[in-house]
Amino acid sequence: MQIVESPVTRTESKKSEQTPLSAETSKKIYWETPAFTQGKNKIALYIIFVLLIAGSFAVYYFRKETTFAILLALFAIVLFLNSGRKSRWLKILIDHRGITIDSDTYLFRDILSFWIDYDNMDKDLILTMKKWYFPYLKIPMGKTNPLDIRSLMIHNVPERKVEKSLVDILIRRIGF
Repeated sequence: MQIVESPVTRTESKKSEQTPLSAETSKKIYWETPAFTQGKNKIALYIIFVLLIAGSFAVYYFRKETTFAILLALFAIVLFLNSGRKSRWLKILIDHRGITIDSDTYLFRDILSFWIDYDNMDKDLILTMKKWYFPYLKIPMGKTNPLDIRSLMIHNVPERKVEKSLVDILIRRIGF
C-alpha cells in the first residue's frame, strides 16, 4: 500500500491554467492485490463437481430431462475450470475523482455508498453503485490499511453497511 501526496497544483490536458487543490483532494492511495484468493478447500470443489456430474446423469436417466441434465453438466464443468484459474493482480488507485482499477475508472458521482468488510483475514471495499444493472463492486484490499481508505472515501461517498448475501457466504465457504 502506498499513500501518495500530489503537488498542490495540477494541469489539465485541455487547459493550460493550473487549478489549486486542497490538501484533502490531493491525497491518493495506491495498492496492488490479487483479484481473488485461491481457495484452500480443493477437495470440497472436486466433491461438488462429482456430485453435479452424477446428478446430471441421474436426472437424465430417471427423469429424461435433457435440458436440466445438460445445464447441470455445464455448471459442473465451469466450476471445475474456474477452480484451477490463477488470480491476476489488480492495480487500484483512489484519488479525488474516484477509484481506478487497472484501466477502469469509477467516479465518486456514480457510487451510491461504500462499506469496508472485514472477514477474518480478508478485507474488501464494497461499493454500491447507482446503476441498477451494476449494483455492487467488491474490491479486495490486501494489506492496505482500511482506515486510510475510509478517511479518503468518507469525504466523497456516504458509508452504509452492506449485509452479506447467502450466495456470498457459500462462495467463500467453497473457496471461490
